[in-house]
Amino acid sequence: MRILLALPHYPNPDEGAAGVTLRLAEAYRRLGHQAEVSVLNDFAIGRSNTWATLAFPLRLSRRYRAKIARGEYDVVDTAGFAGCALGVHWPADGRALLVMRSHGLEHCYYRAHREEARAAGRPLGWKYRAFMRAAILPMTALAMRRAGLALLLNREEMEFAARRLGVARERMCLVPNGIDAAMLGLPFAPTPMGPQETLRIAWIGAWQPRKGPRYAVLALSKLMARFASLEATLLGTGCDAEAVLGEFPAALRSRLKVVPRYENRDLPALLAGHQIELMTSVIEAFGVAQVEAMACGLAPVAPAIGGPLEVVADGRDGLLVAPRDARAAADAVARLIEDRALLDALRRHAQAKAQRFGWEAVARLNLDLYEEFLAHRGTRRPRVDAAAVDNPIRSASNLAR
Repeated sequence: MRILLALPHYPNPDEGAAGVTLRLAEAYRRLGHQAEVSVLNDFAIGRSNTWATLAFPLRLSRRYRAKIARGEYDVVDTAGFAGCALGVHWPADGRALLVMRSHGLEHCYYRAHREEARAAGRPLGWKYRAFMRAAILPMTALAMRRAGLALLLNREEMEFAARRLGVARERMCLVPNGIDAAMLGLPFAPTPMGPQETLRIAWIGAWQPRKGPRYAVLALSKLMARFASLEATLLGTGCDAEAVLGEFPAALRSRLKVVPRYENRDLPALLAGHQIELMTSVIEAFGVAQVEAMACGLAPVAPAIGGPLEVVADGRDGLLVAPRDARAAADAVARLIEDRALLDALRRHAQAKAQRFGWEAVARLNLDLYEEFLAHRGTRRPRVDAAAVDNPIRSASNLAR
């Protein structure tokens, strides 16, 4: 199969959507398919990332429209709004399949960002609001409606797309993201059972509002004041350690470690000796870092929102709590600290579940969907309801069982 993956980002393998796209392309190639990646670098305009981003769909269409019409690709897999211009000019004969892949539906992220900014007393700037509402959101909606197949990461986003954006349910499917082979098959280190032995919590994510850092500060401060042997590491914050530590009480800072940036391959070593992964995100489309932490033998404590709901089975391989509730998160972690046998059981189940998310398994799911939708070009597929979403071809949650 000849596949073009288009992404309006710079190709950093250690960052979100870019890392997902590059690894998916690599997995396609290992499985014997042709996979080409087109990224923002290919169409950069001056020094303005904003203008380069906005121009990406049009430039992508201009560069590849003739090649698509000549049948040089079987699948064009575009991220977010990137395929909106292609969708408008898509060949009527339908020889190729246009895919819109959501790495986190922009409408849902914008809403969560706006709500969090309002709650923190820092309303979003008018330029950002205008950029999203006048450009990114309508372009994303258009791309989803024009695509022959829309791939999303969780049911919350699927429902939003169907009800608010008018995307046909029969053209939407759930797919998970994957984790690198280096994360699979790692040895398991049992939980220290002595009540005075040190336990360690990992919090992974950029120190940005959507990751809920203020809830992390509240939860970790409460826990570390209660448990003198508890330590915590904050990974991938993207800002200086001093800025992060400055938000915590001074008495606790010696038990906190901040790693502003890391390479993905180093994560198992960084998480060695940790038992619990705390997520405080206000929105999370999937949560690759969470699955990676599970693969490293950490039990997740996460909000009951989009991505975690697809991956974590509450009480079996992690604990789910109410979003934006630092007290609930702290109480869930405290429960695990006080019940080491439960913690050990959750960790073992979490690590076993994560083994199912290797990139080649995820690539095969995507390829099965490509083939199915290519075979049904010009026809309507059966309605994708709750039962159909749980089909092993389509569902992230099926991988998670």
